[in-house]
Amino acid sequence: MAAPNIWLLQSKRDIDGLIAALRYPDPVVRRGAAAALRALGAWQAVPALRAQLAIENDWQVHAAISAALQYLDHDLHVEIMIRNRDVNGLIKMLNSARAEDVITACEALGQLGDRRAVEPLIMIFRNLSQPARVRLAAAEALLKLESAPAVVTLLAALRRNDWQVRRNAAAVLGHLKAVWATEPLIQALKDPSPIVARTAAAALKHIGTPEAILAVKRFEASQPPEATAAAASSTSRLRTQADGSQAPAAKPPAPAASAADPEVDTQPLPPWPQPEPRRLSPLKRLSAPLQPSEKPNNL
Repeated sequence: MAAPNIWLLQSKRDIDGLIAALRYPDPVVRRGAAAALRALGAWQAVPALRAQLAIENDWQVHAAISAALQYLDHDLHVEIMIRNRDVNGLIKMLNSARAEDVITACEALGQLGDRRAVEPLIMIFRNLSQPARVRLAAAEALLKLESAPAVVTLLAALRRNDWQVRRNAAAVLGHLKAVWATEPLIQALKDPSPIVARTAAAALKHIGTPEAILAVKRFEASQPPEATAAAASSTSRLRTQADGSQAPAAKPPAPAASAADPEVDTQPLPPWPQPEPRRLSPLKRLSAPLQPSEKPNNL
């Protein structure tokens, strides 16, 4: 019998095939199957991994299975809390030192809609030592619970149909230097309204984090000169509002260079970078019904 192709099984997300490979005679195949199940976040394979661990006699395979179980058992525990609507357990999870745990708990609490989560979520949002993406997850959850502080409502305003509301929300977030809103403001750079996009760029400049500045540079590189000058004017207005000083008048845009000018780079701009793939959260995995073969034994 030909050895299972672990890479192919992983690329096809064939969980059943990888579980079967755990019992293959070649320890290299078994070790690869355990690593692939961990990489896929296949929490439904936990019972099979436990069973194989009990009889495994190769120490390298044993270590790979142990590592996979340590990783996947955590996800299984989160799945159970969400299924059982264990709000208290999810609130305790907000104290985790791992950002991904806190984000998962925020998403689950927002989805469950239990107002007992409001106060701990507000504490997470107001904790300036938390990463921006964690505070954003708390803000999103508070919006779903309809208990958001005033500043969080600006996040909802940034998604309204009225372009003027979106523009004003972006401007205020920039004025407040809302670092937690960096990601939504970066998304606003793609707003169909050029005014909203330019205001978001000005807000990101005012926030001034490396991520924000890099996004603005990419945005400005894709804009015609007159649009870049308008964005600079918006930035000046934000700074004036922040410190009360008079901003200098924006310089008129330089005339567009001729395409024949040998000093002008006419190569097409690189594509907008795609965000890093994020591990699928337990809450999102629960949105689809489980197949019989995917149900853990202890659920």
